Amino acid sequence: MHPRSPFFNTVFTNYVQQGIAALALGNTESALRLLEKAVNAARVAKGHNNRRNLGLALLRLGEAHDANGDSERAVCFLLEALEVLLVTWGPRSNQMRDCRAALAKTFANKGDMCLADFYRGNSMP
Repeated sequence: MHPRSPFFNTVFTNYVQQGIAALALGNTESALRLLEKAVNAARVAKGHNNRRNLGLALLRLGEAHDANGDSERAVCFLLEALEVLLVTWGPRSNQMRDCRAALAKTFANKGDMCLADFYRGNSMP
């Protein structure tokens, strides 16, 4: 589907919403599949709004990988999301707060409390 198609945002949003719902229900494999489709679609699209979409999709994909027990991939996607969200939403946005919280949770799950505290904003590494 072409990124400028009027149906692009609808399809993208459906992938993300279905992925989030699958994750909430504990179906991480389905969530990963749907969120990977959303990320791929957002990567193809151009423009500021699609960069915002990419950041949010990367955030949810990172959370899904963390829920699936793949913390290394989760960190990769969450760090990329952090970079995109910083540029598109700003450092004090709710989206950045959510991404930092997801990174803190992922690092805590890995046992790296220094980085978990850093992303919680409690200390510097």
